[in-house]
Amino acid sequence: MKLAVLGGPGFITPHFLSQALRSGYAIKLLAPHASKSFKHPRLTIAHGSLKDISLIEEVLRDTQAVIALPQAIDNLETLVTIVQTMYAHNITRLIIAADLSQPESKQFEPGLKKLNIDWTVVRYTGSEVSFKVPGAAFAKYLMSQITDASNVRSAVLLSN
Repeated sequence: MKLAVLGGPGFITPHFLSQALRSGYAIKLLAPHASKSFKHPRLTIAHGSLKDISLIEEVLRDTQAVIALPQAIDNLETLVTIVQTMYAHNITRLIIAADLSQPESKQFEPGLKKLNIDWTVVRYTGSEVSFKVPGAAFAKYLMSQITDASNVRSAVLLSN
């Protein structure tokens, strides 16, 4: 299976990439500042912005699921562009990871509920609270959601 991963600047991205690659997934990563030192035969990196519609199109082409890591989707307009591109490529699985301190992620659910895709929003405790979910544990949970349908069309919260 090939994943389109939309990477944010946070600490989850390297954890998720490492686990996904070890699990055998092929990945097309779109990130504004992805490390050039992170190399793997099943990893293709596109450097750029989620405001670049042609780049989103390129990254989502020939993938089966979209994983948006924390801070990758920062507004509803970007989410709409991603979902429209998913529809164009018959991609039905979307997983959005968000920090509780990312208030814009709370705006996504009403719109997602109207869509004909299998979405899951996974929130984790971050800077708003005094404890955090370890990056590797969060990445492992995100990986499980790729094939686990139990949380489809819902939002979940992870905490220690």
